[in-house]
Amino acid sequence: MLGETFEHDKHSYRRTDSDRDRTWAKSQGEPPVRVTDEDGPVLNVTLIEDTAFWEWAGPEILRQSGIRVEELCELTHLSIRQYRRPNNEVIALLVIAPSKSKRERVIPMSADLFHAVAQIIRRLTPTADRSACSTATTRTRRPGQSPCRSSCNARTARSDQ
Repeated sequence: MLGETFEHDKHSYRRTDSDRDRTWAKSQGEPPVRVTDEDGPVLNVTLIEDTAFWEWAGPEILRQSGIRVEELCELTHLSIRQYRRPNNEVIALLVIAPSKSKRERVIPMSADLFHAVAQIIRRLTPTADRSACSTATTRTRRPGQSPCRSSCNARTARSDQ
């Protein structure tokens, strides 16, 4: 709740209750979580959590799959497929669009890779009580563009500066 004071790790915080927060709450339903600590600076907890998630998810998928950054930015829901063996065992597959090699690649997903991909899907899939995309992704996404791709482009643009 806006303006509420709470404690975390023996440190007192107060959730901001500015005009900006109230306007956001009216238009978007749930404003980003912004707090002030005892020292006074405003911390955007929503942005900090969002940044931490993408700093884990991107490298984790790169590490687990061996794909290039360019290929990561091209992934969509259509890149995830399944193969059913004759014994009815289902194998999750990550389909990489043609790029440098000019050939489509199909990578069987390990449990860790599947977990990372599932976390991204869970985060970007709309639910009744949260937004479909992260705040940072929504700001940079163009209509019809996948959220993952706009997120990669935003991070690439920031690293170029």
